Amino acid sequence: MGVPGAYWGITSCYLIKKKLDDKTIDELWDWLMKCQNEDGGFGGNVGHDSNLTCTLYILIISMLFDRLDSLNKENINKFVMSLYDEK
Repeated sequence: MGVPGAYWGITSCYLIKKKLDDKTIDELWDWLMKCQNEDGGFGGNVGHDSNLTCTLYILIISMLFDRLDSLNKENINKFVMSLYDEK
């Protein structure tokens, strides 16, 4: 499935007001957290390189799951800023 597939599935459920049960949310969240890399960003799956799109998807999912506080936002910020090009 990957992070993009999870994002589209989860947000679709949210939009049609289909509530996911707590066990499903916990399982999805545990897997999504395994997609974070040492650079602070998130890849499309476990072991994939970090990219901005998947990192954004995780931030949105964390808001939908009410788990924004469980993210290390400082590490995510470092990853995003590492992509900045001053040219």
